Amino acid sequence: MLRLTSLYRLLIPFVRLQLQYRASGLLRFYYKYMYEPKANSIAAVLDEYSRRLGSQMTVVQVGANDGMIHDPINKFIKRDRWGGVLLEPQQYVHDNFLKKVYASDDVYTICAAVGDADGYSTLYKVGWCDMRWASGLASFQRSVLETAYDSGLVQRAAHKHGLTVPDDRSVHIVQEQVVVVSPATLIAQYELTEISLLMIDTEGYDYEVIKLFDIAHTKPGMIIYEHIHLSDSDKRQCQFMLESHGYSFQQYGANTVATIQRRS
Repeated sequence: MLRLTSLYRLLIPFVRLQLQYRASGLLRFYYKYMYEPKANSIAAVLDEYSRRLGSQMTVVQVGANDGMIHDPINKFIKRDRWGGVLLEPQQYVHDNFLKKVYASDDVYTICAAVGDADGYSTLYKVGWCDMRWASGLASFQRSVLETAYDSGLVQRAAHKHGLTVPDDRSVHIVQEQVVVVSPATLIAQYELTEISLLMIDTEGYDYEVIKLFDIAHTKPGMIIYEHIHLSDSDKRQCQFMLESHGYSFQQYGANTVATIQRRS
């Protein structure tokens, strides 16, 4: 039987979802007139950037998940009416959360991942739980999930929510075939003539996504990516590549914010 605290955590996503599309006007009012981001945070950076560009903001978010929990851009999309495209490859998460969260906003949500060509790919995910902590671990690299189990991360998260990891190891990590779309197709289909923000959270695939977007030509005004799962070599190569195209960097916990200093 679920403990009361576990039931509360289970209900949080559904309560938030109801607020997102039943009280969107109230949320927009709060974010516009009452919300204050924490100083020296990604939220503070995005707040300033979004207030400057307003509805001219165009975002591409790769790995949007449910669009609510641990999502740094939700409030700004709603407050300043951003345009753009949000991608989440997990069908259950996209259809039951992300699509509903932004049903009344100016962004498109698509159930897809980003790759070098249109088609399909294999995504690895926790097979016995659909909660946000579990769906957030999905990755194109099986090793990311293996590490999450080996380090005890999954076990701790399960215990926190009143769950027990099944003894059946066949359900620990499962595969899902997901749709893949290339950046070229994405840009053409949604007429993304300029990308204000490229937001990436793909559990270890972030550097690959940045390379796929051909930064030399697309040059997003800002790129936010999760560096924590990158190897030391990939971290250095990613930063070197972005620096060569005029970006400066600031790290906030597990994430790096890269801002372009010159536009050509």
